[in-house]
Amino acid sequence: MSIDYQERRALYIITTRDMSPESREFMASRAKYAFDYARHVLKGRFEEGEDAIATNALFSYLYAIILHGRFPKGEITISFSKYDRFYKEFISGDHNQGMAHYLMITRDRSPEARAFMVSDSIYGGLYRVFIVGD
Repeated sequence: MSIDYQERRALYIITTRDMSPESREFMASRAKYAFDYARHVLKGRFEEGEDAIATNALFSYLYAIILHGRFPKGEITISFSKYDRFYKEFISGDHNQGMAHYLMITRDRSPEARAFMVSDSIYGGLYRVFIVGD
């Protein structure tokens, strides 16, 4: 399969919220697909895709935020990345900062994201300037 076909298939699975075993297996094959499936379709844990997610520091960190806690499989990968400090702050209990960082990275423009970010003085300003464009 070509990469273009794989990208289109992954987008189709996410858009249609396909939860068939074949789709779950395909989405578990790459870190980005597995993370996107957990985030957009399942809105939580995607056990089949955790091994793939654990190979990428960014997706491991963001997946921990989706899980609202530690992601042990990805901790080694995260520890050797620039996300280590953010991950440690997040698991130590600073969930607001972790969520703010998550919304900045994912460029989330939903009404819920805007409401959350307005409540944070530092990240709220950055969010309005760089993500929303106000």
